[in-house]
Amino acid sequence: MTARTVARRTVAGLLAVVMAPLLAACTDDGAPAPGASTAAAAPASPSATPVEEPRLGPLDALLVAVSQVGTETHEAQLARLLENEEIVAACMAEQGFEYEPMDWAAILELQWAREAEWDEPVPALDPADAVEAARTYGYGLFTTPEEPEDPAGDGAVVQDPNDERVAQMSQAEERAWYLALWGPGQGEAYIAEEEPYDWTKYGCSGVAAHELGTDVRESFDDSPWADLREQIYALRDGLDADPALEDVRQGWMACMEDQGHPGYTGVREPLEEMQRRSAEIWEQASVGVELDLSTDDYLTDPAYLQQQADIAALQAEMAPVEIELAVADMTCRAEVGYDERLAQLWLDRQEEFYEAHRADLEAWLAAAQEFDARQP
Repeated sequence: MTARTVARRTVAGLLAVVMAPLLAACTDDGAPAPGASTAAAAPASPSATPVEEPRLGPLDALLVAVSQVGTETHEAQLARLLENEEIVAACMAEQGFEYEPMDWAAILELQWAREAEWDEPVPALDPADAVEAARTYGYGLFTTPEEPEDPAGDGAVVQDPNDERVAQMSQAEERAWYLALWGPGQGEAYIAEEEPYDWTKYGCSGVAAHELGTDVRESFDDSPWADLREQIYALRDGLDADPALEDVRQGWMACMEDQGHPGYTGVREPLEEMQRRSAEIWEQASVGVELDLSTDDYLTDPAYLQQQADIAALQAEMAPVEIELAVADMTCRAEVGYDERLAQLWLDRQEEFYEAHRADLEAWLAAAQEFDARQP
């Protein structure tokens, strides 16, 4: 595990402390049945103390299960892509073009390795580790590099076996080859949703997608339960203001004042303040900057490079402010036991909501499972 990966996972573990109920309700990892338990798989950094994750509540579990509807297994994904390449190659040959199938086994192996590292569950840090992480990273807004790390470790890519063949073509031959592969596509009317999708406009790729039934894939419509979902989100978002937390909230406020940060009335406010300042930095550095984002050429545009330098300088100024505030926040959370109380309250509120809406929630889950069972 590289240094940047350790930093990323440590910050993720820190944010799991700060935003625990929000992250739980938005996760799309695994799909246990409502009420099932989960435990931490690994510490967020080599030095962090592993702590057991709170039990996943019934609403968390339901939202996870619904989010997983229609998810393709690795084996099914590979089989589909291999068959897709065979159809494309045969179609291209019929039109007099050579096409060598992509090595999807190698491509997906790299993709899955990246996904496995980026998506590996990160348990919340225990209170002592959260304070120490804050001393280095703050909330992770101004103290960590923006550019993503390649989890494969070396920027590995799989070369398209057709690149060399296409490079040796004349411009006219290249245009004809790509037209056969991708077709002319559809115009503005399709983009504006004024005409339906037409697979015949997408060359051999469209033929393959049509034959495999992947060109127009049905998605699960859970709009009948949209209001229920919004109620769950409102319940989650209102936790910090729940009267059941008033004693620890007041204790946290008093502690923050003692730490030199008075005026906060909600435990989310310090993080939200830093997020606002981060957005302001990007807005400030973007004033008067016009970039053509239609290609990657903007990456070497002097205006873009200056913008990034300005952002880096402003972030460097804010980093000490962020760290000081985050350390105070984490210290006070630990002192009053805020996060333990918040986690238990979220579970309690989920149980209450589930019992009050059991019929509707179970109908939602049953519809999702029925849809999933129909998928090829």
